[in-house]
Parts: sequence; structure tokens; C-alpha cells
Amino acid sequence: MCKPECSFQVLTRDDRVNITKILNAFFDQGYDKRVRPNYGGPPVIVSVTMFILSISSVSEVLMDFTLDFYFRQAWTDDRLSFTPRTGFESLTVGAEVADRIWVPDTFFVNEKSAYFHKATTQNTFLRISAGGEVFRSIR
Repeated sequence: MCKPECSFQVLTRDDRVNITKILNAFFDQGYDKRVRPNYGGPPVIVSVTMFILSISSVSEVLMDFTLDFYFRQAWTDDRLSFTPRTGFESLTVGAEVADRIWVPDTFFVNEKSAYFHKATTQNTFLRISAGGEVFRSIR
């Protein structure tokens, strides 16, 4: 049982129906993840941050190192904007939604190898605000 200091919100059936309606509206209107936001207009500005959890090895001989970190990106996609409803100014959704929307193709120059942390499920967090601002965090 949750103590009063818990900060998560228990969703009712009506809340889940509303979230489903908002998400379905994105894709029912012909959203195409292959097309970047503002296509034909100015480039998409993507903010990038990295929160380093650990540096587990540094090798002077091999000239490499190993990091474990959270990689965070934020951008605006007006196609994902929606009318806010009480309690739904933003949506926090799972990795399956990230697979259906446009995401930046970010890469690290000179990387030797990289992988996403996938213990039991993908470690991806995605929040979409009513104005179409998208925040994505990946471990």
C-alpha cells in the first residue's frame, strides 16, 4: 500500500481511455515517423545531455574506456501536440511509442562498440507534453 508521500498517480479506467484516445489520434491522423518535424522548414533543434553513472575501465594501451550513462534528448514535434485535459498536461509512455514516432538519429563518432541496456525490458523513458515537446531518456 502506498504511503501519503508517494508521488505516483493511480489511473482510473477513464484516464486510461483518455490516454489511449490521445495516442491513437497521433497515428490515426497519418503520422509518419520517417518524416522529420518541420519538414521543408527549419531544422529540428535537439537538446542532448548525458548523465554518467559509472566509468568502469580506462585503458591507455587500447586507448578506450567504458561508460554506463543515461542519454537524454529533447525536441519539439508539433504533430504530437494535443489538447491538455485535467491531469494530462503531458503523457509518460513506454518504449513502444518511441518506436512509432520520429526520433533523432544520434551517433557517437569513433565509438568502438555500444549497446542499450535491456534488462527484462528496454530502459527507455518517453514524455510528450501537450505542446508537442518530447523528452526521451535511454540507458
